[in-house]
Amino acid sequence: MLVYKFIYSFPYYGENNKTDTYAGLFDSVESVGFRDVNNDNLKDIIVIINYITGAGPQGMVPRPRARIFLADKKEFLLAKDLIEDITEDIDEKDITIDNICKYLNNR
Repeated sequence: MLVYKFIYSFPYYGENNKTDTYAGLFDSVESVGFRDVNNDNLKDIIVIINYITGAGPQGMVPRPRARIFLADKKEFLLAKDLIEDITEDIDEKDITIDNICKYLNNR
C-alpha cells in the first residue's frame, strides 16, 4: 500500500481550487521550471498546466495556462498579476518556460 505525505501545498488560483469558471477541466502538467523570475536570488516555480474546455470543435484540445509561484523565505506565493499579464500578452501556442522568462525579463 502506498502512503503519500504532503510536504508542501501550493496556493491555488481559483476559489476552492475550482477551475471550470476560468480555464476548464484539468488535463495535464506540461512542464515545470525553476527560475528566478523576479531577480531576488530565489528559485521561483513556473508551471504550464493544460486544460480542456469540452466546448466547441476544439473543446478537447488541451490549452496551456501558466502558473507562477514566487519563492519567499518560507513559502511560495501565487503571482496572479504576472499570470494575468502572460495570459493577455503571450499567445497560447507560444507559452513555454523560456518564452515566459523572456517576456518577464523584458517587462
